[in-house]
Parts: sequence; C-alpha cells; structure tokens
Amino acid sequence: MKIISKYLTVNILKFFGIIIVAVIGIYLAVDFFEKIDNFLERGVELNKIVVFFIFKIPFIISKITPIGILLSVIIIFSLMNKNNELMALKSCGISLYYIIKPVLFISAVFCLLLFLFSEFIAPSATEKSNRIWFEQVNKNSMITSYDKNIWFKGDNTITRIKYYEPIAEAFYGLSISFFDKDFNLIKKLDAKKAKFQDEKWLLSGIMEQFPTINNNQMKIYKEKIIDLPFTPKDFLRAEKLPDEMSIFELFQYIKKVEKEGYDASKYIADFHAKIGFPFVCIIMTLIGIGLCLKRSGKDNVASNISAGIGVAFLYWIFQSFCLTLSYGGMLPPIIAVWTPNFLFTCAGIGMALNTD
Repeated sequence: MKIISKYLTVNILKFFGIIIVAVIGIYLAVDFFEKIDNFLERGVELNKIVVFFIFKIPFIISKITPIGILLSVIIIFSLMNKNNELMALKSCGISLYYIIKPVLFISAVFCLLLFLFSEFIAPSATEKSNRIWFEQVNKNSMITSYDKNIWFKGDNTITRIKYYEPIAEAFYGLSISFFDKDFNLIKKLDAKKAKFQDEKWLLSGIMEQFPTINNNQMKIYKEKIIDLPFTPKDFLRAEKLPDEMSIFELFQYIKKVEKEGYDASKYIADFHAKIGFPFVCIIMTLIGIGLCLKRSGKDNVASNISAGIGVAFLYWIFQSFCLTLSYGGMLPPIIAVWTPNFLFTCAGIGMALNTD
C-alpha cells in the first residue's frame, strides 16, 4: 500500500471508530433514560435490560455508518487542508484523483461490509431486541404469528387472521371464535375484510354462526360495524418487521403476499431501501470530498462538518418523503428508493469534479 493511501486509510478508520463509539454511547444513553422507567414498572430483570441494549447496537451501527464515513472524510481532508498537506502534495505533482482514489475504495469496501452486516447480523439482533421490548414491557396481548396465519388469544375469544396490513389498519380473512366462561363455543364470525376506523371495526363479507344443540343458526351481512375486543395496536407484533428481515426473507415475504392477492408495495419499497441504503456510504464520501476540496484555502473544520451534517439531513428527509409517497401508493417503490440516491450521487460527483 502506498504511503498516502495508508495514511488516509488509517486516519479515516481511526476517526470512523471514534465517531461510531461516540454516537453509540449517546444513542444508548438517551434510549436508556427514555425506557428505563418502562422496564422498572414491568419488573424486567437486569440481565434482560442489558441484553436489550446490547442487541440495539447492530441496528445503530447499520444506520449511522454512512454519516460516520462522511464525517471521517470531512475531518481528515479538512485537517490536511488546514495543515497545508494537500497543497504540499499538489505542489509535488500529485493529482487530486490520486489522493481521493483510496478514499473511494474505502467507501466501496464499507458499502459491501454494510450490506453484509445489514443482511446477516442487524436483522437478527433487531428482532431479539424488539422481542424483549414487546414481550417483557408491552404485555398487552398474546399473539402467535405463523407463515400464513396470525393467531390472537383474547379473554373469551380466539382470532385467526390470514393477512394483516398495518399501514391501512385492515385485516383480511378474519375468523373469530367466541366462548363462554366454560370454554363452550357460542358464536363464530367470519369476514373477508375488517378495517379499523373511528375506533370501530367495519367488516365486509360477514357470516355469523350461532351453534346450538339442535341446529346451527347463520346470519350473513354485506357490511357491518362491530365492536371487537382488540385494536390494531394489539397486533404490533403480529408480523415480522422489515428491519427484522434479511433481503432474502423480505423477498420471500413479498412473493407470499402477492401470491395471496394482497398489496405488497410497502414491502417492495422496504426491499429496495435495504438494497439501496449501503450505497449511501459512497454518496456521502463523494459529498464529503466535494465539501472539503472545493477550495484550496484553510477551511474551517467545524463549518465543513456542519455543512456535511446538513447535506446528510437533507438526504434523509428527501428519502423519507419519497418512501412515504411510496407507502401511500403515490410513487412506484423503485422510483421512491433510487431517486434520492441518484440525485445525491450526481450532486456528489459534481462537487468532487469541481474541486481545485
């Protein structure tokens, strides 16, 4: 490895490590003080609390890696600019392309590592962390989720749901069995769809059955508003969240949802987001290079860092806005995910090419 490449690599990794450790510490401290009262009220054991926060770390790393690379690149180039190191290198006939080439290579390596980390480590850790939170703290309901069916046990009911759409707060293939105190079946209700609106459930395609000793009475309704013994918040853990799934798992889930005839646009957007997010490492590197090398003077480190954070903030706002449009069906998922990456990549390349 060339001396310049080694110098840049070592310093970028050093600053990246410092930034990651600092952000993890701040995030966990804030999260701890925010959630500790909930844990204590529920009497959660100390070891469960410690495990919960340990399993939060992979999720934090996966989300802040791009901003960590951005700040590392800004700090190293700002310091080199401030100490006239860049001017000395250029006076020796070394081009800026030669200087930034190892930095781009490092960002590509981080892109690959982030993809693998987000695929094999972060989803499993996030699922375990969420499971501790929902099972130990939010003990509101007893829900079991299988490959195709969701089962919910209430006080005197057992509910089966074929498919749950959390964005629309709607159930499909709903079947509820009502029991008396001796666990005898007194009524069974089947509905094609149930939608939660105005704190009530609007059911469509309804068939009610009332078992008796001699016969089985039946009533059929096209639509009916019914007060059911649960709300959508009781089903927060009814499905595996996209952050808890790998790309392959999410792809298989999308195929299953589409095969059953339901709308999978939300999950398709999350699928493309999982693929596109690691490339943000390269995008942020290009933006960091452009911010620091646009002038040959002694730029202020703090102002460059502030500008970099501002650009990153704009990226995440724009990306979140596009994803929201996709969730609402107003923008195709592939357009919603890749438009921010394309635009900010072009901006980063333009900034890097216009450096002195």
